[in-house]
Amino acid sequence: MWRGKNIYYDDSGIPHEAEGEIRVSNEVIADITAHAASGIRGFVRFTETIVDGFAKFFTQGDLTEGILVRHAGDNPTERSVEIELSIVVQYGMVVQEVAEEIQRIVKERVEELTGITVARVHVNIQGIAPEKKM
Repeated sequence: MWRGKNIYYDDSGIPHEAEGEIRVSNEVIADITAHAASGIRGFVRFTETIVDGFAKFFTQGDLTEGILVRHAGDNPTERSVEIELSIVVQYGMVVQEVAEEIQRIVKERVEELTGITVARVHVNIQGIAPEKKM
């Protein structure tokens, strides 16, 4: 769960801090990640690995369908996350290019929609999907 200050601007453009906090859950970050990655050419699906299963029990993060979100850094109040994805890529696509595009788009969308810094996006390629036959 990430918290931020609620800032609003008055008519003259002066920022003020409003009462209360804004909290963004790891599940919301995972949902944004899923939507962002699903639009990438060559991405087929998320997949859980055996390691992901263990991660549910032994990490300080939340795992959703092959997406692990955890706090990055030593300061628990710092608004920074690490995202780890386990995916399947379409056969015939350059795996490195698909992974790099996912890293770029996921970081961009999560930061844009939440205001939370994405320190790292790790992409684990767990498989290749066969070509679709027509």
